[in-house]
Amino acid sequence: LVLNASKCELAVQRVVVLGHQVSETSIEPTPNAIQAILDLQEPRTLKETNKFLGGIAYYRKFVPNFSHIAASIHKVSNLTEDRRHLFKWTVEQSNAFHALKRLLTTAPLFLHFPVDGFPLHLATDASGIATGGVLFQNVNGQRHNLFYHSKVLSPVEQKYSVPEREALAIFHCLQRMRTLVLGRTVYIHTDHCPYVACYKNQ
Repeated sequence: LVLNASKCELAVQRVVVLGHQVSETSIEPTPNAIQAILDLQEPRTLKETNKFLGGIAYYRKFVPNFSHIAASIHKVSNLTEDRRHLFKWTVEQSNAFHALKRLLTTAPLFLHFPVDGFPLHLATDASGIATGGVLFQNVNGQRHNLFYHSKVLSPVEQKYSVPEREALAIFHCLQRMRTLVLGRTVYIHTDHCPYVACYKNQ
């Protein structure tokens, strides 16, 4: 293994890696990467739609409820080769497009790294079209968000009962956040009352 000295950064507090600024305690998108997405105009074709989704999805871990907001755009982008002529961009997609861009300028676009000695908390939820959750820690009275995850439900999953969708939300998040939660204490937060009742009756 050979290191190129001209490409190395030593004794710095922050470093740019794959479109992210990484420090000792947190990670966030670079301003240039976010600006490139903000400069995109509303898509007029399927190709432009997929370009936008691909660009913004790279930073989805920073955006709460990403899949729920982007669901209407995914609906018009998931077209097979023989159905591409059916592509249609409507007000619904336009609203989602601007909502996602607005979040990139208003949401706190940084995530903390886990701090040893403090338990993890996972808050999840599910709707009729997507599941989502946030992994966080309470460190000395301050909330540190570690990771956001959301996933659009498949047509089959959308037919699941409410308890099944709520359980799926927990599964999706734990599966996606596996590298962060393994070997750590994790408290699950859910607003699904039957699960709370089941736990209390154990």
